[in-house]
Amino acid sequence: MPVVGEPWWARQRYTSLAMWFCSVVSVLIGIGQMSIHGAMFGLDEYDDGVYFGSAVRLAQGHLPYRSFVFPHPPGITLLLFPLGLIGRLSSTRVTFGLVRILTTLVAAGSVWMIGRLLRHRGVIAVLAGGLSLAVYPLASAATKSVLLEPYVVFVVLVAATLLFRDGELQDGRRLMWGGAVLGMALALKLWALLPIAAVVVCFAIVVRRDWARWRRLATGLFAGFAVPCAPFFFAAPRQFVHQVVGLQLQRGASSGGLPAKDRIVLVVGSRVLPELQGAQGWSLLLLILVAVAIALSLLLKPRPQALDWFAVAAALVSVVAVLKTSDYFTHYGYFVVAFLALAGGAAAGRLSSACLGLAGCRVAVKRLLATAAVVAVLGCGLNGVLRSRAILHRWPDLATTGDVGRAVARLIPDGACAVSDDPSLLITADRVVGGDNCPAMIDPYYAWLAEDPQHPPSSGAVPPAALVQQWQSWFERAEFVVLSSNPFRVPWTPELSAWFNEHFDLVGSVGPAVWRRK
Repeated sequence: MPVVGEPWWARQRYTSLAMWFCSVVSVLIGIGQMSIHGAMFGLDEYDDGVYFGSAVRLAQGHLPYRSFVFPHPPGITLLLFPLGLIGRLSSTRVTFGLVRILTTLVAAGSVWMIGRLLRHRGVIAVLAGGLSLAVYPLASAATKSVLLEPYVVFVVLVAATLLFRDGELQDGRRLMWGGAVLGMALALKLWALLPIAAVVVCFAIVVRRDWARWRRLATGLFAGFAVPCAPFFFAAPRQFVHQVVGLQLQRGASSGGLPAKDRIVLVVGSRVLPELQGAQGWSLLLLILVAVAIALSLLLKPRPQALDWFAVAAALVSVVAVLKTSDYFTHYGYFVVAFLALAGGAAAGRLSSACLGLAGCRVAVKRLLATAAVVAVLGCGLNGVLRSRAILHRWPDLATTGDVGRAVARLIPDGACAVSDDPSLLITADRVVGGDNCPAMIDPYYAWLAEDPQHPPSSGAVPPAALVQQWQSWFERAEFVVLSSNPFRVPWTPELSAWFNEHFDLVGSVGPAVWRRK
C-alpha cells in the first residue's frame, strides 16, 4: 500500500518495474550479442582464454603464480573454478560458452544493483542510472566474454547495497559484510582500489572519527581479500607479489597507449577504434554536462547522502585513473561508466525531486514534468539500444573473430599435449591437457612481461634470452603447437625459428596453424 502523500514516481511498485525494465533491456542486448555468428565459441579476446584457462589449470592441479604466471589476484580463477572443473571432466569448449553467457547475466545483475541502490530516489533515478549502464554502446567490448571489468563492477555494486540503505551508510554486521565483499572485488582486480578509495572518502565525510565503523570496514576488507588470496600467497609468496603487484607497476605501454582525448571518446562510447577523429569535442562536452548536472544536484536541499558522496568519488577517481594509465583498451570504459551511471542516476533523482517539489507547482505541471523526464530517459535509452546493435554489426570484431575450435580439434588427437600462443585456441578445441609432462602455460604475453616488463611483445624489442629458452623447453615437451595468425607473443629469434622448423611439420592451417612434432 502506498504511503499517504508519497508521489507516484517514488512508489515501490513503479521503481521495481523500472528496475526490471532496465535489467530486461540489458539481457536482451546480451542475447543479441550472443546471437551473432561465432559469439559463443569464437575468438573474442586474448584475455578471456587466460582467465578461464587459469580455472581449468587449477582444476588440473596447477597453481597460478607457482606453476604458471598470472597477472591478477586469484579471484576470477576461484570464481570460475567450478566451470573449469566441469570443463576438465567434460568439455572446455562447452563450458567456455557457458562462461560467456554468465558474463552477460552478471552485466544485467549490475544494472539491477544500480536500480536497487537508487530506488529510494524514484523512477527517474532508477531509469537514468540503470539504462545508462544497460545501453552503454561499448558495453559489448567488456561483456562479450570473460573479462574482469563486469565481474569487478558487479561485486562492488553488491558491496554498495550492503554498505548503503536508502542512501545512508549502514552500521554493524552489514558494514563488515560490505567491506568483505569489497575485499573480494579487490581479489578480482586491483582496480577495485578505486571504489575502495571512494568508500574511504565517503567515510571521511560522513563517519569522520567513528573509529568503530572504520574498524568494521577495515576488518571486512582485509578478510575479503586475504581469505581467497592466502593459499596462493603461501604456496609462492615471492611470485605472487611479483606477478600481481611488481610487474603491473613496471610494465611499459603497449598497443593500448592512447592520448587522453581519444580515451574520453571511448569512455563516452560515441566511437570505437579506429574511428575516433571528430568526436573528441562532443564527447568532452557530454562528459562536462554530466559533471555539471552532478555538481548542481549536490548543491540542492536536502543535503547529499552518503551514497551521493560514494558515487561521485568513485566516478571521479575512475575517470582520472583511465586517463592516466599507461594503456587503455575499449573494455576499460565499462568500469568507468558503471560509476558514472550510479552518480548520474543519483543526480537525476535529486534534480527531478527538486523540480517536482517546487512550491506552488500544480499537480498537472508536476505530472507533465515527471512524464517528460521519463520519456527523455527512455528516449536516450532507446538510442543507446539501437547504437549498441549498430556497433555489434558494424564492428563485428567486438563480438567475435570466428570459431576455429572444431577445425583445430580435428587436427590434434584427444589427449595429445599441445601448446599455443593463444590459450583460447586450445580451450575452444577442448585440447587443454594437464599432467606433469605437458607445459601448464596459460599466458604467453605475461610470460614475456615476467622477463622484460618494459618491452612487451608488441614493442619490437629483442626477446630476452631466458624467455627464448623457456619457449624452446615448451616446444620440446609438446606433441603439437597451435599458432595464431600473428604469433607475436612467441620470441622468434632466428635460432628458435630454425630449431622449430627442424623439429615440427605443418599439418594444417585453419586460420591458426597447427604443427606436429616430426
